[in-house]
Formats: sequence, structure tokens, C-alpha cells
Amino acid sequence: RAWVDAMKSAVKTMVVSYQPPTYSEVWMDRMTNMLRPDVEAVYVLDRNRSSSTDGIPEHFLLPPGISRLPPRLVAGLGGRWITRNMMRVLQSLEAGTSILVHYLTLAVCIKDALFQCRNPVFVHCHGFDVTWRRRNERFSFLPDHPASYVPQVVSLGERVTFIANSMATSEKLQEIGIPENRI
Repeated sequence: RAWVDAMKSAVKTMVVSYQPPTYSEVWMDRMTNMLRPDVEAVYVLDRNRSSSTDGIPEHFLLPPGISRLPPRLVAGLGGRWITRNMMRVLQSLEAGTSILVHYLTLAVCIKDALFQCRNPVFVHCHGFDVTWRRRNERFSFLPDHPASYVPQVVSLGERVTFIANSMATSEKLQEIGIPENRI
């Protein structure tokens, strides 16, 4: 609840996620709705509309046609595009606007943009994104995270405040050197 109070004291909150909340992300709907009325949303992709966040201003970083591609392919093809468009969005923010990024993997993807903005940044971590040696579910010979993932997460620790969804997630972050006071 402390993160809600911190963001409520901000001028506005910009929620950043891969896509609008899906049926399995009720928690994201709830978090976004708790921040009303001073909240906007930025999504990488325009797909899976099943959220109750109607009426919240939305921005999309990639064109709708790309939304049909597999996420791993989108990340590879659109990485620079995502970062460039995210930089534009962040440059337009009012001073004092908080940024809430859902998923550590997305925060790593837009890391360059986050380091260039002056606004406070919170990253909500979940489980899969702190499972450092996670394997791909379809192709178990492939890692889910690139080799540079953990060092990039550690470098984010200099810039963001992490929100852990559990004590286990907090321990995973501390395991790689994120100080407890940044979680």
C-alpha cells in the first residue's frame, strides 16, 4: 500500500505495460484503478482487451499490426522502436509524474528511456521475471532471458524502486545484489 501512497502524492502516474490487462491480470486492473483519476497508460502492444480501465488515456508504442506477432519476435524487431517511442512519451511528462512499470522484463527493455527521464520510477516484479535461469516453456533448450538480463536488472537498481509481489521475489532481487532499501 505504501507504493500507492507514494504515487498518489505525485502529480500523475504513468502505468507502463506490454498490453492492456488480460483476464489473468486482474491485479493490474486493480492497481491502475486505485490510481484514478490521475493516471495514464502506455502499452507496447494493442491486444487482449479485457480490462476495466476504460476512460484512462492510453498510448501505444507500436502499430496495431505488430500486435499479432509473437512477443519474442516483437521484442527483437521493435526494441529500438519501443525505446525511442517510450523516450518521446517520457519527455512529455509533467514534473512529478510517477512511472509504474509492470514487469521487470519490460523495464529492462526500456531501460535507456528510464535512465534519461527524471521522474520517479517503480517496477512491479512478479516471479517469472526474477527467475534468473528460467527456460522457455515451448523450447526448453532456450533461455527466457538473454545472458545480459541479470546485469541489466542490477544496473536498474541504481535508478528504480522495485515492488516485489512476494517475499520470495524480494529475496530473488537481493540474491543478485539489489539492496533491500531499493525494494
